[in-house]
Amino acid sequence: MKLIKFALIVALLLGVAVLLLIPSPAPTYAAEVTLNLGSEYEALFFDARDINILLTGFERMLLPQLKAGDDSNIQISADRKNAFLKPGQTVYYVVKIKPEAKHKIDYTTFILKTVPTVTGTSLKTNYFTIKYIESIAGGTGLGGTIVSQDSTKGKAYQVISPAGEDLYMFSYTAVAEKAGGIRTTIGTHFQQGPGIIDISPNLLISGCNHTDKPLLCVPDISYNYWYGYNM
Repeated sequence: MKLIKFALIVALLLGVAVLLLIPSPAPTYAAEVTLNLGSEYEALFFDARDINILLTGFERMLLPQLKAGDDSNIQISADRKNAFLKPGQTVYYVVKIKPEAKHKIDYTTFILKTVPTVTGTSLKTNYFTIKYIESIAGGTGLGGTIVSQDSTKGKAYQVISPAGEDLYMFSYTAVAEKAGGIRTTIGTHFQQGPGIIDISPNLLISGCNHTDKPLLCVPDISYNYWYGYNM
């Protein structure tokens, strides 16, 4: 944990893009299911070298569709839950639901939150491009998958709900059109029945403007006077 904190501080000082993984939180509404990270599902970052070594079978066959870079010198934490990217680098993110947990959920939603880590950074010029694999309804094998694309450009929050059952594969490529730094946190949410389709921050903004004229018609004020005299 100390090494992760130190790496994060160094990355922020260097102004690099940072990807963070967070476990699925406690349910926020009735249709959400909590799975235990590690025992019921895995969510890990890989560089190009490691993903070629560790993926096997059908998962490895999907990789060429997702290929967005061959970087093998990416700074990834020892538990593979955090990745620190320099501009232009690509990291791979794989979520695998274990067989014993598949029956608990209908689908998976990823909620991304992106914030600047360097003062003056714009999310429109510093962002991640995203590729992810989706299953085609009724399809099997490579012919039953497609590659979809998205990005965090200009988005503080976004929702990605890939079509799939137990395997979700992403690639994230850091883009820096201007100097700066960002951090994207990936929240994994498992659902049964109705699910998340959009998200917005819990933020209310109010303001006021000075005006010399009343906004509504105000009646004239009437004054009454009385005087008392002692004779």
